[in-house]
Amino acid sequence: ITFGSIRGIIGFSCGAISYIAYDKVFSKTTNRKFITSLEILFILIIINTLYAPHEHQNEFIAPVLFAILLPILSNESGLIGATLKHRVISSLRYTSYSIYLTHPLIIFIWRHFNIPFTQKYSLIYITVVFAVSIITYKYIEKPGMNLKKHFINT
Repeated sequence: ITFGSIRGIIGFSCGAISYIAYDKVFSKTTNRKFITSLEILFILIIINTLYAPHEHQNEFIAPVLFAILLPILSNESGLIGATLKHRVISSLRYTSYSIYLTHPLIIFIWRHFNIPFTQKYSLIYITVVFAVSIITYKYIEKPGMNLKKHFINT
């Protein structure tokens, strides 16, 4: 069993737990200050975890942290969640699944060319992941969803 397989299982499990946490807890929470505090706290923890010097032996932590942040942002009553709900930014939400699917490939390519994961290169990395996810959404995911609708409606 590879580390990637274990991380995939952890990521999937965290996604399921994240949905349950949103459904049972965060969808009912309306305290804007509390949600905003959680948003900021977990974003700072994630940034610290990603940029702290490490030897990639604790890579299973990132999916857990993102799984905690996801239901908090999905609440949309905190400052950051409400900002993400804005019409212009909200249109980007369609790429989230494509980002989830394509980022491991970009990481693989990034590491193949020995490009360091530093703050200096973060903007480039995020831009590449986002661009690939838009292309993937437009040319693979969306046509796939339309095909599925076609077969369900016939």
